[in-house]
Amino acid sequence: METESNPFRIAVLIPCYNEENTLAAVVRNFREALPEAVIYVYDNNSTDRTVEEATAAGAIVHCEYDQGKGNVQIQFRTVLKRGCLQIEYGRNQAFDSKIS
Repeated sequence: METESNPFRIAVLIPCYNEENTLAAVVRNFREALPEAVIYVYDNNSTDRTVEEATAAGAIVHCEYDQGKGNVQIQFRTVLKRGCLQIEYGRNQAFDSKIS
């Protein structure tokens, strides 16, 4: 949370495509672990109820209608104005993080 003594805020950016079955739990888990964070979901033109589930879980949802993870990552610029820690996780991979 941004305060006079701490000028930094935490933003969680979640790219997704057709994740209606898991996304609400992911948002809730981030909210529990980082209650002061602003959670953004970047939907990549899902055809299921991903947007509705993310909204109901309390995320700020942005929609990217051009398919592809790269197009969603371009939209991250609307939130990221300084350096960040990016953590990626896939179904069949371990966490991968980098500072940018």
